[in-house]
Amino acid sequence: MHNRRLALLLTALLILTLVLSACGPRPQQGELAKNATSTDLVVDLPALYVDYDEQGVASVSGAALAPLGALLGQDLSVLDRSPEAIKALQAAGIQHILANITPEGLNVYANGESVLSLAWTAETIANLGDVLAGMNNPALAEVQDLLPLLSKMSAGVVMTFPKTEGATELPLIAADTPDAKAIAAAAKKAAPDALAKLVPDSMKGMAPLLGGLLAGLPPLTITFDDTGAGQLQGLAPFILSQIPADSIQLPADQLASLQEMGIQTLNLKNSADGLTVSVNGKALPTLLWNRGEMQNLGRLGVEAGVLKALAGLDEETLATVQQVSDAAPILQAAKLDVTINLPQ
Repeated sequence: MHNRRLALLLTALLILTLVLSACGPRPQQGELAKNATSTDLVVDLPALYVDYDEQGVASVSGAALAPLGALLGQDLSVLDRSPEAIKALQAAGIQHILANITPEGLNVYANGESVLSLAWTAETIANLGDVLAGMNNPALAEVQDLLPLLSKMSAGVVMTFPKTEGATELPLIAADTPDAKAIAAAAKKAAPDALAKLVPDSMKGMAPLLGGLLAGLPPLTITFDDTGAGQLQGLAPFILSQIPADSIQLPADQLASLQEMGIQTLNLKNSADGLTVSVNGKALPTLLWNRGEMQNLGRLGVEAGVLKALAGLDEETLATVQQVSDAAPILQAAKLDVTINLPQ
């Protein structure tokens, strides 16, 4: 028994040593600890670097993660990737992925360019916890308990991949801050073409008009009844008269699923910075797009193969992500303030 405990202790120390030796600099590292008071309990860590070789084997300080996971009783081999996935990333010039968590939100970068940004506050994190609690799902209970830590945490993970010979080293975050105003202007300019690709052929000539209407939308309300039929309010009577009475319908299974989650109202509201969803009057973390995230998601996430290689998404899901990226200018340029009421 004594030898077993000693072995476990030595193993834990070895793993801790390897992890600490694999830590490196991270944007915003140290800011949380610097601003904390003597009574604050905060977690402010350097980034953990996970390196991939050409065979897709993940390692920390040269030690493969799969054997380390076996020592801990955890299957860390799930982090390994196939040689084909690594070749795809290498061919696309993807050098690294950074996932950075701070009390202000989550940021994911590919080659230094933002592909996903979520902004949160202690209040919106608490609201998310309340929503998860209302879903009555035991699997989400553990997540709910961990959520408050996000407002006291600063940490990150960097995944590095083999570079092509002669490639210039790219920073974890691009030095040039994206111009939010230029991104908003570009989205507004691209919105009519993006809309024209989505509407039926018979309505393509109306895309510029529809784009203008979307940009000036008043607050809208859609109220669904027990059958899933929705009634739209907020538009001028003439416009409402052109919308078929049965055109807004929520499938029964989706309606039941939303009701089971305790959702009574949903609100979607956008701005030049991003999209905020509120559930039952409580705002959740904001999805940001003011640094080109939506466009980068298509270009780097789908076209460069980052999502397929790292998340293992299938072609159908990737096609959906690409459609969202293509439609992003519409979301960014439209004026959205839509409230959805569900039957109680």
